[in-house]
Amino acid sequence: MKRKTYYTDLICPECGKIQVIYRRRTMQKKIGHIKDLWCPNCQKVCKFIELRDRDICYYKLLLKEQLSQIEEQILTLLDKRQEMMNNGKIKRKTYK
Repeated sequence: MKRKTYYTDLICPECGKIQVIYRRRTMQKKIGHIKDLWCPNCQKVCKFIELRDRDICYYKLLLKEQLSQIEEQILTLLDKRQEMMNNGKIKRKTYK
């Protein structure tokens, strides 16, 4: 009798390579489980991190990268504004 298997993604924390392994449902590990595997890119044994949904992982990484870029842009604009205020090009608004 054939048993149904489910795939699990394992990601190398050093190079980001994703390897897929198959497990029976009863043998599934929790997300974040660490497994020592040989990484063909790094040419050594690395501590791969177990994921279940590859799309969610990519989305979170992309979102984190975009947020850091937006944060850099905001900080740059704030620095320019502060510099212009110090030079007298922009006057500070006063509210009554």
